[in-house]
Amino acid sequence: MARAIAAPGCRRRRVVVNYLDTPAEADAVVRRSEGGGDAVAIQADIGRRGESRACSADAADRYGHVDILVNNAAVAILALIVDAAEDQIDTVLNVNVKGTLFWLPARRAAPRDGGRVINISSSTTGLALPDTASMT
Repeated sequence: MARAIAAPGCRRRRVVVNYLDTPAEADAVVRRSEGGGDAVAIQADIGRRGESRACSADAADRYGHVDILVNNAAVAILALIVDAAEDQIDTVLNVNVKGTLFWLPARRAAPRDGGRVINISSSTTGLALPDTASMT
């Protein structure tokens, strides 16, 4: 997706790659995305409101308006529901729900501003795995 957005024919061709804890992988995506465009990697945990807002602010400072936002972050708990700790459940809800729908990155790219939001989900959202609390 990053390469497609940075490719000739895309209007602005500027890409922000958000990552949590894999800077080398994010940098590799940036290098592959720079073919004629401009790309940067920004570290942030979108499951944390402050970091999510800082990532959005950094992207806006660098590039201004967000034309396309691709939400592709997700976490899951693969354990018995009775064994899932409250902080695990909070992390899942913060990343998969709040990080995607309510916090600043999605709002900056809201269609009312002429932007587009692409939310990537998982096939496990419709798959009930036995003995798991998979909440993706």
